[in-house]
Formats: sequence, C-alpha cells, structure tokens
Amino acid sequence: MQLRIDPEFQSKIPSLTDAEYQQLEENILEAGEVYEPIVTWNGVIVDGHNRYKIVQAHPEIQYRTREMEFPDKWAAFDWMYKNQLGRRNLTDENRTYCIGKMYEARKNTEAFRGNQHTLNTGGDQNDPKQTTATIIAKELGIGQATVKRAEKFAKGVDAIREQFPETADAILNGKTKVKKVDVMAVAKADEQDKAEMIQAIQRVERIPNRIKTTPKADAKNEIDNLISELYAEDTKEYTIIDLVAEMEDNCERFLKTFRAIIFDHKSLCDNNLMTVNDTVKESLLNKIYEIMEEMKSGNRA
Repeated sequence: MQLRIDPEFQSKIPSLTDAEYQQLEENILEAGEVYEPIVTWNGVIVDGHNRYKIVQAHPEIQYRTREMEFPDKWAAFDWMYKNQLGRRNLTDENRTYCIGKMYEARKNTEAFRGNQHTLNTGGDQNDPKQTTATIIAKELGIGQATVKRAEKFAKGVDAIREQFPETADAILNGKTKVKKVDVMAVAKADEQDKAEMIQAIQRVERIPNRIKTTPKADAKNEIDNLISELYAEDTKEYTIIDLVAEMEDNCERFLKTFRAIIFDHKSLCDNNLMTVNDTVKESLLNKIYEIMEEMKSGNRA
C-alpha cells in the first residue's frame, strides 16, 4: 500500500536524533517486521513517519497500517501529540512541547472552536471546569497552569524553529539546556530582540536583562520591581508569572516523588493520618520560611 506523506503532519512531531533513528532501524531489522502499526487518516501518515521511511529502505520488512477517522486535521494533531505523550523516551522539554501543541490543536478542533475554548458537550458552556486546559490537564494528570505554560513554551520553540531548526531540535532533545522561561520569552519578543534572544540560547546563556518583553500593567510592574530588588542582578526572571511558573514546575516534580513516598508507606500514613498531615505541613512550612529568610538576607546557597 502506497501511503502519503503530508509535510504539515510530518513536521508536527519533533525529529529523532541520528542515534535514535539508527536504534529504531536496528530494532526493526532485528525483529524482521514493524510491530507498531503505521497510523493513517485518509491515506495520509499520522504516526509512523520514521517507521515508514525505514520500510521503504528495506522493502522486505513487513508492516501494518491502522486507518483512523478524525473530523478535521486539528483533531488528528491532537491525537498525534497525545499519542507521543504516551511514549517513554521523551525528554522533559519534548513532553512540555507536546502538551503545548496538544492544547493548541485541541482549541482549534470543531468541538471546541467558537465556544471560548470550552468543550461542546451541550452542557453549560460557562462551566470553568470544562475549559480546554482543564480537560487536558485532567487527561494527563497535571495542573491547568502547566498546560497553559506548555503552550507558551511550544510557541517559543516554534519561533526558534522558524530561524534555526537545529537549535529547536537541540532544545527538545535535551542537548541544549536552557530555561523554559527564556524559550517562552522568544515567542512574544519583537524581531530584533528575538534574534538576540536566540543567539543567547544557542550559547546556552540566559537572555540578557535589558531585553524588554510585552509591557505589563502598573501593578505587575511594581511586583516585577520588587522581585528584581530581592534577587541578585544576574537573575533573569521577566515577570512574577515566570517566577511562579518555574516554582510550580519544580513543585510538580517534587509532588511526584512525595506521592511515591506516601504510597511506599501507605499503611503507616493510613494509621497515623493526622500526625502525618501535621508533620508534613510543619516540615514544608519551615523549609519555606528558611528560603524566604535566605532571600531577604541575600544568601542564595
């Protein structure tokens, strides 16, 4: 069966590194067949571009296809990114990118379009629990704010890709380690500042402080100034929102570990619930107070 490759679909999924592609090819050749079917929509490959490329180079390899139905291309993109998120070999950056692109695609599907990004279920469209971000967050087991920040990160990566595709791939593959807030800032910068930002990212440096982003309301400017006074000059946070975003990202990683610890000692916690609650709260609050005191004193150890 001759399948069709649509460049728009092919470009939606982050590229494999040379090593990853080589490993995939070796695995397929060793197995003598492609275990995972190549997914199509109206004959266009939706998932499996790399597998299809390999079988074209090795026509003796057997493979299967799976035709799926989607109401429009955005629904297909939505499925593509959610499917990617189910794979184990994603970097943190790649995962964040897929979440952001999934959110972007979902907002453009027929079921959501025209409803202020709420699910068209026939129910109350003003129910805040039905927002697109909330639904995706529930599906993926993450916070709504994480979904929205992921979209900003994805837009930043796409803005970088327009000028430097290899730099964008290096960010997603984890080869170039940069702060997510710096990548987010690229998307909302003007062209002159954008070029300088990308150059800093390519050098694996923080974006210069003097680069301006979108002006904020007076109240937010006051908060930004306060943060600037509290932190050393080399800190490159742009707004209080960016600061909180990074804190929340790290809190989510902590919570995953925390949940694992709780479940490892489930019997102890169940039998001493109130004591555990009080102890955990006291311990965490003490740590927060310590950090705040260190911040005030300028000690960033």
